[in-house]
Amino acid sequence: MKKKLLKNLGLKLLSVAIAVVVWFLVVMTNNPKDTRTFYDVPVRLVNEELLEAEGKVYQILDNTDMVRVTVEMPRNLMNELTKEDIVAEADISKLTEINTIPISYYVINPDLNVSDIRGNRDVVRLSVEEKVKKWINVKHNLVGKPAEGYIVDAVNMNLTRILLTGPKSVVENVSEAVVEADVNNVVSNVSVNVEPAFFDKEGNLLSLSNVQRSENSVHLDVKILATKDVTLEAGYMGVPAEGYLTNGEMSIDPPTVKVAGTLSALMSVNKISIPAEEVDITGAAGNYEVTVNIRKYLPENIKLVDNVGSARVNVTVGIEPEEERILTIPQRNIQILSMPEGFEAVPDEGTAGPNRLTVSGLSDAVSAIDQAAVTGVVDIAAWMEENEISQLEAGVYQLPVSFELPEGINVKDQMFIRLRIEEVEEEE
Repeated sequence: MKKKLLKNLGLKLLSVAIAVVVWFLVVMTNNPKDTRTFYDVPVRLVNEELLEAEGKVYQILDNTDMVRVTVEMPRNLMNELTKEDIVAEADISKLTEINTIPISYYVINPDLNVSDIRGNRDVVRLSVEEKVKKWINVKHNLVGKPAEGYIVDAVNMNLTRILLTGPKSVVENVSEAVVEADVNNVVSNVSVNVEPAFFDKEGNLLSLSNVQRSENSVHLDVKILATKDVTLEAGYMGVPAEGYLTNGEMSIDPPTVKVAGTLSALMSVNKISIPAEEVDITGAAGNYEVTVNIRKYLPENIKLVDNVGSARVNVTVGIEPEEERILTIPQRNIQILSMPEGFEAVPDEGTAGPNRLTVSGLSDAVSAIDQAAVTGVVDIAAWMEENEISQLEAGVYQLPVSFELPEGINVKDQMFIRLRIEEVEEEE
């Protein structure tokens, strides 16, 4: 038996080899192998929590987490292979000192009989940094202006700071966050949710795709009010110092102010009155000036457009020295009224000199008096009533003279004339 097995051994081994080759050729002919390439396959990173535990964060460089994968397998199974079956994986626990991670490739379904799988790159490149947190102040920026006759009254945000968490080099470069609202030509309130934009100290816009934010949007409420120009008016109280008079001139600087409010509130506002108590001219010897804060005299729901600059106005009351003038009044300009029947009055021969009347007032008014046109009256009946005289008797009396003078002119001292009152003799 042994001799039979060893007989022609070389031929027998050659026959086996030929049989294997023939089988392989048959198999390859019936079911040959083929390759297929898949593009943009994402590399899955595992064990990311290891960096998190060390207080670090990473950023993938140069899109090295996207690979091209080529698979070799039997042609008859190729159509069963999908992109989802392919896994490209990088284990962060294998991170090297130069911040690279080897990529391993495999197919999830073992029944696909994959003979080879390979990618266009071997490692994922990372930038690894210390993880930091920083609060960033949020500012608002309004784009455009409201329509004519309207103003922005207030801007309210639901938050004023945002917490950023991410790579130190990125987070510490952020200087401020800005949210914008468009108010161009608006006539009513604006309410919007806005995603903030982040800037460095030089005002350059930053991309923070790898930075976590405590809030992704900010809510803005922009209050819009209508405006109106309103006239100011004022009164005054008190009297100037002795020897001074008001000249009737009063000025308010500025004479008008611009106020803001809702349309309904503005409809009933036509002027703002400054009470006399704010302008007390008592004892003033010259023009009286006072600064008044008008904010407290604004109607309800009305505010100043320039809330600081226009709140204080200057009120001036004109005050001038009192001028005196002595007028000479001819006797013919003095009329005797209400003389009781049976009596007559004649000037007393003992009256010395002309009739002089001292008047006072503002300089222009006093100098404008035409003394020839000034007339006076002696009212006998009024004098008798005032002095409780029921029966007039003949005699010499010192009687007061009343004058009608232009407005603003005062009699400084009462003028009296001496009259002789005589009984009228009846004719026979």
